Amino acid sequence: MIYQRTKLQLTKGDKIQFWADMDIAYDGPLELEFFVQLPKGLALPSQRLDPLHTSLTVGEVKTVVNKHTTRSFTGRMGSFEAPATGEYDFGTLLLSSDNSTLQLKKADLVFKK
Repeated sequence: MIYQRTKLQLTKGDKIQFWADMDIAYDGPLELEFFVQLPKGLALPSQRLDPLHTSLTVGEVKTVVNKHTTRSFTGRMGSFEAPATGEYDFGTLLLSSDNSTLQLKKADLVFKK
């Protein structure tokens, strides 16, 4: 488990979209979740984003043979709008269900403005 932080300088009303850039392989069922700790002082202290269920998916290649799945894609999961101008500090963590076959070749949370 790796907790990472990202600081962004935003202007009031700037909208940040959260995208997953994934390249994974696994057997059987899998649950993944990006936990995003939002800046302090906001009404919602965090967002939970599911990279396996995105609102928009780009460049997806998915192969399922028996119970083995390989999947590579980029997908939009959610957004954040800056309530005021300033520096915003985001913390992120990727969580998964207990699946010993999971291979994370790439699992990036991308912030797009």
